Amino acid sequence: MGEKKRRLAASASITAQISAARRLHEAGQLKEAQAAYSRVLAVDPTRAKGWFGMGLLARDSGARDAAVKLFAKAVALAPADAEMRMNYAWSLQDREDFDAACIQWRAACGLRPHEAAWWESLGVVEQAAGNTANAVAAYRRAIAIEPTAARRMKIATAISPIPASREAIAAERARMAAVLDEVLAEHVRPDSGASQLVAADGAIR
Repeated sequence: MGEKKRRLAASASITAQISAARRLHEAGQLKEAQAAYSRVLAVDPTRAKGWFGMGLLARDSGARDAAVKLFAKAVALAPADAEMRMNYAWSLQDREDFDAACIQWRAACGLRPHEAAWWESLGVVEQAAGNTANAVAAYRRAIAIEPTAARRMKIATAISPIPASREAIAAERARMAAVLDEVLAEHVRPDSGASQLVAADGAIR
């Protein structure tokens, strides 16, 4: 067997071992999965999926700090992997490291720009980090892909200042009321109890 064929065979074997480790994890056999990933990384420490799998194990085991370090290693080896970026972002977010999470969410959204939920998650983290303009931009991207009243509500809360005048207060309330009406329109059927209560209230008045 030539050198090229040997390398291909070794790569296929490692890929199969990673798949087996993932199945062990999914079956709840965490120790066995960890041992399987460790064997992979002992043979090839540059396998991003091996580090990623270890990160998932650490997160599911409650070892959040370890998970962040393992995901960071995986992303460093495979920076174009959107799923790894997304999981790294979530782990950073769980630790309330919002600035770092923003970086990873931005990268993930750039790699997979048609994921509305990812843009929404980016908006949430940007807002938590105090980056209001970035949050609004991310929410708008999510709405452009998949518009929902709940996402429009996020924009409304993100850009809702404390108004200084009665006119501004009235305009702010009207805008929030319009968004709430959209939420109700999406989630309350015309024949629902809530609609009947509204009708009854109108009749009484």
